[in-house]
Amino acid sequence: MIYADCAAQYPPLEAAVDAAENAMKLFGNPSSVHSFARENAKLIFEARKVVASAVGAKPSEIVFTASGSEADTTAVFSAAREGLKHKRNKLLIFSCEHSAVVNSAKAAQEIFGCELVFVPCLENGCVDLSALSQLADEKTALVSVMHANNETGIIQPIAQAAKIAHSCGALFHTDAVQTVGHIPVNVSDIGCDMLSISAHKFGGIAGAGALCCRKNIKLYPLILGGGQENGRRAGTQNTAAICAMGAALDKMCADMDENMLYVSRLRDMLEGLCGEIEGVRVVGGDRVPGILCVYVSGQDGERLSLLFDREGICVSSGAACSTGTDETGRVLTAMGFDRDAAKGALRFSLCERNTEQEIRQTADIFRKILSAKG
Repeated sequence: MIYADCAAQYPPLEAAVDAAENAMKLFGNPSSVHSFARENAKLIFEARKVVASAVGAKPSEIVFTASGSEADTTAVFSAAREGLKHKRNKLLIFSCEHSAVVNSAKAAQEIFGCELVFVPCLENGCVDLSALSQLADEKTALVSVMHANNETGIIQPIAQAAKIAHSCGALFHTDAVQTVGHIPVNVSDIGCDMLSISAHKFGGIAGAGALCCRKNIKLYPLILGGGQENGRRAGTQNTAAICAMGAALDKMCADMDENMLYVSRLRDMLEGLCGEIEGVRVVGGDRVPGILCVYVSGQDGERLSLLFDREGICVSSGAACSTGTDETGRVLTAMGFDRDAAKGALRFSLCERNTEQEIRQTADIFRKILSAKG
């Protein structure tokens, strides 16, 4: 079996699994005051320091959540609610955003009466900064532009987008789920107010995420109850998943330079081989190391991914959260591709566990699938 769907879920790192298992041997609510609780609280604090260091933030600026989607929704809802206090009701959302941001913004439009405006995408897959500059005004509460697209891997000019947001007094949020742990990320360099993270995208286990939030930004928790996470996210913390998140991110950051070189080389190799297959077109650009998006006009991406699976290769027809919905192809159509091409999109996402032999085998299977009748 060849696993080439790491952008959907990265293979859990051994260090993460060990950390989770060790944490699960302990019990005691980390919000209690006795020794059992203090041990859990200490583990969470150590993980918080690792996550903060990985993005150039302070530990106090890290709010643990259950997922990147929760982090995204918290960021959007908080900006929307706070903006209304200052007569700012406009949300500027990049048209190629992850569905967690898009659907949160749509919900904010319905619940809070916000004006939702989608910022267009250029043909190269990047946010149109000129359009963003024209749209941003004194009514804007939030600008949200993802760091790298989850389907194409294209890295966005978020530092410039943040400057535009701040020039009109708006908050800036970025979904960095596909970049943290894979390429350098620093909140100060970006200039972002809020940044979303998801553990299972870099070798942690599902069930943990984080929102990095600048200390002067008011958050409105989605989960209400106790005062966990300094009152910013109620609910007893998932100590095991948080510890796994810290251990995975620590390992990924330590190996980042080596991984970037190796995984980029694998992606470029697969890109070259796919480019030699008749009918296959590559979506290029400045991308994160592990993601390669291709399309085959006249084909159905979901059908192709199932044919790959029959051959023992795991790939995706797009974002895992959009499979089987009308979201499939949304990103490519926003980039100007026609619906026929967008429907035939496939995403290969690689990691350091993949090998050159697997890359060659994947390309051979791709050629075989497309050459087969029916």
